[in-house]
Amino acid sequence: MNGGIDLEKVMGIDIRVVTGIISALVAILISVINHFIVEPIKRKRQRKRDQLHNLYAPLYSLFNYRMEISITHIAQTQSIKLGGIKGDEISSKEYLTRLFMEKAGYASESLIDHLTEYCGNINITPGMTDRLVRTTVKEYNQLKKDLKIPYNLAELETGFPELLAKQGFNESNFK
Repeated sequence: MNGGIDLEKVMGIDIRVVTGIISALVAILISVINHFIVEPIKRKRQRKRDQLHNLYAPLYSLFNYRMEISITHIAQTQSIKLGGIKGDEISSKEYLTRLFMEKAGYASESLIDHLTEYCGNINITPGMTDRLVRTTVKEYNQLKKDLKIPYNLAELETGFPELLAKQGFNESNFK
């Protein structure tokens, strides 16, 4: 022995037993960390990926498509409108309602409220459409930010679609 403590002499324990106990404790610690910290983080991240892929990205694309259809009306009224083309199923309210019903489990409570309001009314007001689109745009960009995917900061902050900003519309006129 060169100045170190001989555990076997002091405690009467075989070094192999001590090594085994330490190894077991490290394995238990790693298992606990994995179960209570790593796995919940992975599940939360996967949930966000699923939300983005299954609901928010399709809604964001659908709304941009439908706003592009009604760009002239948007210019005249200075309100967000989701247009449609007769015979085009994707631009119909029924398509949006079906998408919502199939994917509602991926939506936030706020988005569910706005989608329910929009899909459940015969007379759609500009305020309903504005709330629905802005909520979708903000949450779409927040999910992208959380997942460290490039996102649009202006859309995240205001909910005003970049499609309209690129067309020269001023967000402040739409409030």
